[in-house]
Amino acid sequence: MLSDNFSNAVRIADIGCGDGFFTMEIAEKFRPSAIRGIEPAANAVEVARTRIPAHLARSVSFQTGNIYDLENDGVEVAVIRGVLHHLDRRKRRSHILGGAFTRLLRWSRTASIRR
Repeated sequence: MLSDNFSNAVRIADIGCGDGFFTMEIAEKFRPSAIRGIEPAANAVEVARTRIPAHLARSVSFQTGNIYDLENDGVEVAVIRGVLHHLDRRKRRSHILGGAFTRLLRWSRTASIRR
């Protein structure tokens, strides 16, 4: 899905990244110029940071953050997997789908990252 629609120069935010497993899968297979995992649980962010291998240290980062307070700082794609159903429906519509990100990809279990 990513490789069909974007070049590797894209900057990605993985919102609700948890322990970073899926963020690292994107980073390894697609090699975007930057990918930032954002997660409200500080302990999950700490675990995610330990997953960053040396060869991806310049392009992968993780931060603690709330989906409702995010601002676009040059990110072109927001990946949200397993998050939307946790959000208040009204806030989801106004803050996320009509918010700062120009493209929003919802990942399903059957979606793949092609290189």
